[in-house]
Amino acid sequence: MPKSWAGWDSLRFTVRRGSDNLFAMRMLPLLLAVALAAAPLSAVGQNRPLVPTSGPDLVLDSDALQLAQSLSIAVRHYIWRRSDGLAEQVRGLALTVTVRCAPAFPRDSQYGDCTVHNLEGAPDETSQRLTSVLNRYLDVGYVYTTRAAQEQLAERRSAAAVITIPLQMDDLLPPADAVAERKVTMAQALTGTRLATRLQEDYPTLAVRNEWEGALRLSCLSNADGSVSCEGLSFDPPEHFEFFRDYVERNTVRLRMPARLSDGSPSAGALFAITLRYEFPEDAVPTD
Repeated sequence: MPKSWAGWDSLRFTVRRGSDNLFAMRMLPLLLAVALAAAPLSAVGQNRPLVPTSGPDLVLDSDALQLAQSLSIAVRHYIWRRSDGLAEQVRGLALTVTVRCAPAFPRDSQYGDCTVHNLEGAPDETSQRLTSVLNRYLDVGYVYTTRAAQEQLAERRSAAAVITIPLQMDDLLPPADAVAERKVTMAQALTGTRLATRLQEDYPTLAVRNEWEGALRLSCLSNADGSVSCEGLSFDPPEHFEFFRDYVERNTVRLRMPARLSDGSPSAGALFAITLRYEFPEDAVPTD
């Protein structure tokens, strides 16, 4: 990484021959075969299933599901993005949400896959769109089943836990005052931070597998709580826009900005643009 970002307008992602990404993709079939061959022996040794089973769902109390006490502004922006003004329609709404959570894998993890199973209290015209928003929240919003719940799932060999919780929509809405106060350059936003390094650490596995290349243009806002809200604007070539946009928007909600930029000005309210260039050098393209 250069010591100075002056004059830079993009970050480059490259995958080189022998890199971890390419090695992992080439080894994946072998590793999967080994894991499947070893699964029966491991299951016997632990006397527990290693994968979700097909037993009946297990109904649990609301305290079996842990919710984040507070969400970052970036997470709030992300879950409501492209919801066509739905946030204002559900402001002040109290819902009863039933979620269905698969057993976590590996077994000692608490992060099972949770999705909305039933929704009560939402107007009929918003129910479908609101379900999509809540599934995005369950995906990135620090929602997980307790260790006790996972133990019960393993003991009963249940396919999933069904948990009903009360949910206040105002706890998920982005703040009305989270707006851009000024535009800054990428150099001003990234100099002296680890943001660029964090962004460059990840070339999506599916993109590596399919040898997808291109450039994603992002607009990013530094929020008052230090989180960063990034929105994909375009991708060249356009046929892969939705994949790269959704992948990067989801993964940037965990990024953090320092309180001040390199020039000493507050980072909160700073709006900046970044182009992420995903490239395979000619000597690194995988061969069959």
